[in-house]
Amino acid sequence: TAKALAAIAGIHGVGFKSVTNRMKIPEIKELLLLLGAEIQELPGRTECLDPTDSEDPLTLFHRSLHEPGSTHLHTDQYFN
Repeated sequence: TAKALAAIAGIHGVGFKSVTNRMKIPEIKELLLLLGAEIQELPGRTECLDPTDSEDPLTLFHRSLHEPGSTHLHTDQYFN
């Protein structure tokens, strides 16, 4: 999904940033970078995210989405 979104964003001149706690396949990371994506890798202490942890990657991500002046659009595979 990130590869397709990065390609579509690039075609339209829009920046794309992937925020993840896991980037297990180096070739995927390289391809995303070639497509112009920005990648932010957060420390993944577990495979499952914990919304009650204030330092959980998903919590940090949502906090940055709601900062004043944020221009980010969050595509979510579960809630869009």
